[in-house]
Amino acid sequence: MSNLATLSAEQASAYKESRPTYPRSWYKMLTEKTTFHERAWDVGTGNGQAAVGLAEYYNRVVATDINQGQLNKATKHPKVTYLLTPESMSENELVAVLGGENSVDLVTAAQALHYFDLDKFYAVVKRVLRKPGGVIAVWVFNNIVISPPVDRVFKRLADSTVPFRTPRTDMSLAGYRTISFPFESVGIGSEGNPLPLDLPWKLSLDGFLAYLRSWQLVVKAKQQGVDLLPASLIDEFKAAWGSNSVKTVVYKFFMIAGKCKASDFDCPFRPPGGENWPQFPFPPPFNMDNMSRPPFLPPFNMDNMPRPPFQFQGRGPTPPWPRGFPSLPFMFGQ
Repeated sequence: MSNLATLSAEQASAYKESRPTYPRSWYKMLTEKTTFHERAWDVGTGNGQAAVGLAEYYNRVVATDINQGQLNKATKHPKVTYLLTPESMSENELVAVLGGENSVDLVTAAQALHYFDLDKFYAVVKRVLRKPGGVIAVWVFNNIVISPPVDRVFKRLADSTVPFRTPRTDMSLAGYRTISFPFESVGIGSEGNPLPLDLPWKLSLDGFLAYLRSWQLVVKAKQQGVDLLPASLIDEFKAAWGSNSVKTVVYKFFMIAGKCKASDFDCPFRPPGGENWPQFPFPPPFNMDNMSRPPFLPPFNMDNMPRPPFQFQGRGPTPPWPRGFPSLPFMFGQ
């Protein structure tokens, strides 16, 4: 993650200008999977485009990143709070700044999951995600389809990045087919089987070159003294691009969404505001308007009680009964 943390302001600006805006239909699809819409967490927010999109559907969005340069370029929005979360921040500190346990309705990681320490990240997600009703969604793109001439030059550039790839970048290039995702599917992809999503976008030649310059593998190679994008290759891209300055390109995305498994629950239900309740098995107070049937029975009434193991015939003699108590025939309506 250190490469992400050290992106320069110029690289962060290029990153912002060359990435597509995610469509509203994606956010609507995810919103329909969450029970409540109080709080969302966009992790690895970068320039904030996903966070701003979520703000249309959630009352509050917490957007975090480890790179201050990215956050400085992030789009401002009254519902979005941007927070710098350095790698030195402890799990408990991160849970606290996000709103506490069982407080987040949707967690998103757009084009970022493969950079995380997955065990640590998933541990935080399982603590902050609302149970039940909360959802985590991750997505990534692994290719841009432009035109046959441009695609051929781009493939040569992609092949030249092989020496600088890591298992993490391989997970991205595989469209998250090989990434760990220990959550129960909500019908939007699953572990090992992400949902493919094509995103058409208008892209200029300058925007495309800005994307190439901000591509993490190209940045990493340059930091190691290897220029994968020399002037000669840029000239080839320009010649292949042709006279049309703006083209309709297709970003090849893949998405997985899921919810916590039953084994991740510390309390089987927790509506908004329930993050301060005591931990299960101590039953918290509940509001029947916001809940399904609770796991413990409310005070019973006699109409729902089973019949006693003995029956009375008419109003005959009754068994001995403590003085001062009503008779059993009276209690059971005999």
